[in-house]
Amino acid sequence: MKFRSPFSEETGIAVSHGARQPAASEARGIGSPRTVAGIPLIHLAVLVAVALPYFTNLGVSSLWDSNESFYAVTPLEMLQSGNFIAPTFNAEVRAQKPPLTYWPIALCYRLFGVSEFSVRLPGAFAASGLLLFVYLTGRLLFSTRVALISLVLTGTTIRIFLLARKLPIDILLLFFLAGTGYFLARGIARNSSRSWMAAYGLTALGFLTKGPIAVVIPFGACVVWALWSGALGFKQMRLAPGLLLFAALVLPWYVLVYRHSGWVYIAPFFLRDNLGRYATQELGPGRGLSTTQASTSWSSSRGRFSASRPLPASGGSAARSTCGAAWPGASH
Repeated sequence: MKFRSPFSEETGIAVSHGARQPAASEARGIGSPRTVAGIPLIHLAVLVAVALPYFTNLGVSSLWDSNESFYAVTPLEMLQSGNFIAPTFNAEVRAQKPPLTYWPIALCYRLFGVSEFSVRLPGAFAASGLLLFVYLTGRLLFSTRVALISLVLTGTTIRIFLLARKLPIDILLLFFLAGTGYFLARGIARNSSRSWMAAYGLTALGFLTKGPIAVVIPFGACVVWALWSGALGFKQMRLAPGLLLFAALVLPWYVLVYRHSGWVYIAPFFLRDNLGRYATQELGPGRGLSTTQASTSWSSSRGRFSASRPLPASGGSAARSTCGAAWPGASH
């Protein structure tokens, strides 16, 4: 399949000019399909059809494992304590991740009650947003045909579905990365300040979700491409206003959490959970009995036990859920 660069005259989109000129048939309005926000209705129907399974049976299965319990219990403790700045898990400091993933889940708890449905609903919306950005990026860089194929392939990938269902932090990160990538490409293609600002804003939200990786992947690729191609100057990247927007979105939480707890949340996250993972083989904290105890408190708060109810541990082995899944695993 031939790559149709959005940064060349072949597509009618120049780096330093405005949006591409519409085809003659588009200008005359001949055969133009009905659209919503520039997207044909039939394409929106495909998007809805692919995204619909992500909203199906959200509350039917109980919590799957200890990873999911992190994102169920921590927002619950935020609601109980009224402290949305300093996350805790089982009443202990939860410094492994920034707080953004917990906030929409806490909001769903407030709106819909404490349940598995509320834990998973933000992931379903994030997956839908991911599919939308995949479609938009495919259409911008290639064609509507490629956009639809990419949308369907992404939406029917089992791994994406599992992330949306059990790991809200990762599906949120993918959503922000996909959005950043789209707006970076659009900003370069159309020399659009709004697109660049949207890219910086989504990067900041990704940073508040899982840290520096939200900056390294999209902007690292952008800088490498700019240096290699010579087609993009740093002035075009709107660095000054972009960094100001990034700081305005990211720094308030770090200032507030520092005032609340000093370096307790900041230093471990950057030194251990980021640099440490690249310098050592340690992937994160192990799962012990405290993890299953917290899962039990989550279950009790709902009036019943979930699949993460702990069984007695013997011989020093980790407790297991009633469904037989082992707690130890990689931290998310």
